[in-house]
Amino acid sequence: MGEALFRRKQLVRHIKTGGVYRIVHAPDTCRLEAGNDPAYAYRLVYLRDDVLIPLDVRNAPIWVRAQSEMEDGRFEPVTLAQFMESETTFRDPQAPL
Repeated sequence: MGEALFRRKQLVRHIKTGGVYRIVHAPDTCRLEAGNDPAYAYRLVYLRDDVLIPLDVRNAPIWVRAQSEMEDGRFEPVTLAQFMESETTFRDPQAPL
C-alpha cells in the first residue's frame, strides 16, 4: 500500500452504519500480526454537551482493520462540525436528555 489515506487522531465515518471513529494508530505504526499487513486502529467516539469524547473512558474496544479495507470506500473522513450535525451522532447514553 502507498501513503495512508487517514492520519492519527482523524475522525472517520463508517459509510454503512454512520458510526464515527477516531484513528488511534495509522499504518505507519500499526500492523496485523498475520502477514505483517499495514493496518489502522480506531475507536468509536461520542458527544457529551457537544464535546467529543472517545469511548476509551468506558473501556470500549479498539478496532483494527487492514489498511486496504479502511481505504476501499467503507470509511470517509469527517470533520468535527459534520459529526456534530449528523443525525447518526452517538450521544452519551448517560447524559440526561
